[in-house]
Amino acid sequence: MELELDLELDKAKAGFLTAGILIGIIASFGFANSPIASPDNSQRLVSFLENQSGQDLEALSTENAGQFQKIDVRTEDDQLTTYYTDGEKFTSQMQDIEQLRQQTQRLADFSQCLQDSGTVMFGNTSQRSTQAQIQALGGTQVVAPIYQDVSNNQTIEAVRQIGLQQVPAFYRNQSAIQGTQQLDQVEQFTGCSLEN
Repeated sequence: MELELDLELDKAKAGFLTAGILIGIIASFGFANSPIASPDNSQRLVSFLENQSGQDLEALSTENAGQFQKIDVRTEDDQLTTYYTDGEKFTSQMQDIEQLRQQTQRLADFSQCLQDSGTVMFGNTSQRSTQAQIQALGGTQVVAPIYQDVSNNQTIEAVRQIGLQQVPAFYRNQSAIQGTQQLDQVEQFTGCSLEN
């Protein structure tokens, strides 16, 4: 009796597995056999991206870009270029690895310079202005070594003693700049440059 039950379970598993494989093959075949840059396929990709992002998108153009297909997509307030291959893999941005490595090194050097200069950034990450300032400086990894959040009582006391009235703020050598700053203003205040 047990042997028959195991055999039936194995048949059920095999049937389920076979059905899954067939569905996968049919779906892949549908993408691979039609020209991917066709209006129908680009519209299907746009529909997929709309579902993923929750935004209304419009395909502006599609073109063959070597091993990839390129589609320019317009959002409500921006335009993106998306690359994909075989209708299944896509990225919002193609990036040169060497360029990415150089940018990562520039961010690390900028962060180190901010630390070495004795700069402290005060902020409140629950406020959009602080979040925007962190992004303008290259992100959390760049700012983390110099960042102090005013949600901490000890930090609030330090901010009061310095005389700061607004965050985000930067403090260095007994002077401060307050409010959200452009990158060039922070570079001038700290003596550090992101574009070295």
